[in-house]
Amino acid sequence: MESVTSDRQTDIALIKLVHASELASEDVKLSSIDRSASGILHDCAGIGYPEFFRSPHTRSLRTAEFHGNVYATDGRDEGKLFVRELQIGFMVNSMDRGRIRTRRLGAPPESEWAGLSGAAVFYRNRLIGIVIEHEPHLASNIISARATDSFLLRGNPVGEMLLGEHRALIGEDLKPPLPQIRRIATSTREPSVAQAALPIHPLVKSEAQRYRPVFLQYLNPEIRACYGRAYNTRWRERDLAEALQLTKICLLCTEHSLIFPASYLFEVPIMQPYLSRLAPLREMGLIQYSSHVPDMRDYIEHKAGEYRTDFRNPYSKRQGARIGGLTYRPLVGPSAADDIGEEWIDSIEEGALSATKRSLWSRWPTGLGDPSDILVSIPNRLEGRAFIARFVNEALPVSLAPTEAAEIAMFLSRSYLRSYLLRLDAAIVGRLPIGDFTCGLESDPGAAPRIVSWRMVVGALQYLGLREWLLDHASWVELAELSEVPELGVLVSLATDVDSEGMIRRAAVRARRRFQVTNSIGLPAAIERLSVLAEELLVDRLYRREGTDDDDL
Repeated sequence: MESVTSDRQTDIALIKLVHASELASEDVKLSSIDRSASGILHDCAGIGYPEFFRSPHTRSLRTAEFHGNVYATDGRDEGKLFVRELQIGFMVNSMDRGRIRTRRLGAPPESEWAGLSGAAVFYRNRLIGIVIEHEPHLASNIISARATDSFLLRGNPVGEMLLGEHRALIGEDLKPPLPQIRRIATSTREPSVAQAALPIHPLVKSEAQRYRPVFLQYLNPEIRACYGRAYNTRWRERDLAEALQLTKICLLCTEHSLIFPASYLFEVPIMQPYLSRLAPLREMGLIQYSSHVPDMRDYIEHKAGEYRTDFRNPYSKRQGARIGGLTYRPLVGPSAADDIGEEWIDSIEEGALSATKRSLWSRWPTGLGDPSDILVSIPNRLEGRAFIARFVNEALPVSLAPTEAAEIAMFLSRSYLRSYLLRLDAAIVGRLPIGDFTCGLESDPGAAPRIVSWRMVVGALQYLGLREWLLDHASWVELAELSEVPELGVLVSLATDVDSEGMIRRAAVRARRRFQVTNSIGLPAAIERLSVLAEELLVDRLYRREGTDDDDL
């Protein structure tokens, strides 16, 4: 060893070895991450001597690799980065008789990652951080590291040495890559909508991860009309109460936010009192609205034109629900109307509208031309008006039968919902107590993994004795805190897979045996019960248990 340069503030030391040629590699560089925007570095890796991998017989240390993802902006202000280990599960701290045991609430924060400090974190051939500590309050699958950008600075002793004498060791900054894009075939012609192809957790079959925002489709007037739940002044209080209940479960199903289109601010009659009740979530930045136009005055002008022939034009008064505290998210790319128009044309001959075309053909008046040509021309016949059922009906030269009108309305709502889910990279909660509210997307291979089943989630919460507390007593702040608990993510992720319903039910029954069900419920008890359920679900998933054992039920 020739010299040691250290920095107490970052707890980093640089050791210069006398004979280091055998260890050196020209391909390995130190690089900082560009943390000015969000992004993900996949499969970051390192190797060390963590406590949990110690030999149980000799107590000697053994090397163990870790592999995980780094989210670019996590820990940016502290000069840290966090590696989310993909193979360790959630809150794992030991193995006992083949079952994963989870750390109970209130237990001492012992670290199974003790001994890993000093391990280098690599992304490909770039050293991006040094493991410094484990923070048990986060989760056992999260490893905390000191980011290289925190010490590659002038004025920092280690940074001065690296930027000066060892400048050749510094590589270019890494910009976290954007997700690869693949197109989803929703018809015979490839649509313009793209979906991010993101990695799937090894224990979770579904693609719908909780980092996606949840789209509040149950507030949409057109979708509600398809399910016989059109807004009515008479049922205003009922509709508001139902919307708030549904929103509580939606909040639990995402670590991101809740999102809706700006049109809701004008077209949903309960929107102002609804947003008023969600004030705590608005203050936490958990409610987003989206549109192509950021300026609300320009947006109103544009939408007023889309509804110009409608006596119920919701934009005529130029006034909607107040947006104070809401976060704006730009909607990039063509509008939903463009996506609907493309799918409309593709679906006439052999798609979802072919049966409607045949029905119209059977009673089509002579002299009106070919029904196919008329249907294909509908996007142009709307002349810039909103692509909604009542305007489509007006653009047709014949009156629709009730079944035909219902088929077209459902088609339009399904296409609208698909467009928003893919453009916003969002998920929805379906199979609701007031109706399915998926508009048939559960049979769409590109959209089905984005649908979380209300029935599965709430059913499991019912088994755990949490449903009443969550829906009737928990505050919005408590629900927001609970939504960030990793154990809840195990349940929500599996609730996107219809084949998991039986497994969730069996796991919930077994979990219920392991704690005493009482009427005294709060956030700590809810977290503990979800931890037990997550353990049972992970065990089922790891061991691919099928059917039921005698001791399961």
